[in-house]
Amino acid sequence: MINVQIDESDALDMLLERVEFWTEDRDVIDLYNQMYSFYLDCGVFDGGEFNIMNIVDNDYINNCTVIDDSDPNFEKIMELALEGERDISCEDLGYSFIEAFNEEKGLILVRY
Repeated sequence: MINVQIDESDALDMLLERVEFWTEDRDVIDLYNQMYSFYLDCGVFDGGEFNIMNIVDNDYINNCTVIDDSDPNFEKIMELALEGERDISCEDLGYSFIEAFNEEKGLILVRY
């Protein structure tokens, strides 16, 4: 095992490069940028295994989705996002967390 220190901005770039493997949609990439920036700021990846493919691929394919106003719970979720709520697991809205949002574009990145 090798321990390596990575600057947070480099780690974010690496994560986003992998998101770009899955999508070219700049709005979606921006949502993942918000989410991973928050995670890095909070130290979520500190001291643990930092496997870019596992992190991003699992988030993009299995754990997260981007919703818009076609989701029946969109308005309520956006309202909660604007109030600063992140944990919505007790709200019975079909998702557990608000990871990021763009009010102007009408997009929310949520975790199942």
